[in-house]
Amino acid sequence: MVNEYRLAVFNKDAAEKNDFTSLVVQAGYQPERIFSSVYELEKAYRKTSPFVIIYHFTPNCSWEELSELLSFCEHRSLPVIVADSSGKYPEPQ
Repeated sequence: MVNEYRLAVFNKDAAEKNDFTSLVVQAGYQPERIFSSVYELEKAYRKTSPFVIIYHFTPNCSWEELSELLSFCEHRSLPVIVADSSGKYPEPQ
């Protein structure tokens, strides 16, 4: 059985949400949803097929928020890609 995943962007930073989504679209992908909280993701998860999540890590994000998202996704076998605006995995500081 093959799961059919849909693409979603997770971005808590409203100021950078459109810029990051534009980068994803320029890369050739069309996100179906944009989430800004784990609660929104959980509500959508209950009603629809699973997502592949691209988490946009900005300087305004916290490692605790990222940990909460990763925990939610791990327990539901949802793939997560974590990237900053340059497409790199952010390093803890």
